Amino acid sequence: MVETFYTTVESDQEIPGSSLNAANAAGTNYVQTPIPATLTVTLEAGTYLLTWHSELMRTNLSSNPFFARLREVDGPTYGFLRQRSSVENGASGDIPDDTNLNAAGDVIPISGSAVLSLPDGTRTYRLEYAMVNAANTPSFLLRVQHQRISVLRLE
Repeated sequence: MVETFYTTVESDQEIPGSSLNAANAAGTNYVQTPIPATLTVTLEAGTYLLTWHSELMRTNLSSNPFFARLREVDGPTYGFLRQRSSVENGASGDIPDDTNLNAAGDVIPISGSAVLSLPDGTRTYRLEYAMVNAANTPSFLLRVQHQRISVLRLE
């Protein structure tokens, strides 16, 4: 039998500028979406495959850098995206569907995997997002959808 643990948050969610600004002011920088992609698992010692995926779109009219990461709470970061410029900003209403070829907005994926040798214990993994200089931008700065985290025991 294969052990698999996962979380999926498919909804298109907005991250308010106020959340990003508060995180930057507090020095924590990263925030989660309103319905967060967080996976808490209690694992036996062994080898595991950790995977993650998310799609995000910037909605402001500047070239503010934005970031995404998959990290273990109280642990390392396993995946990181930094997007600075050359991104077409989308409307703040929603991320365009794949059938809407004329809508503005570049949808940037972050995905990855890591093979981990882990001791017994409980771990929490989560997807987080940040933006630099969010203070002078509209109220909704980033949109995120299709957030997924999974842990699969390898035997």
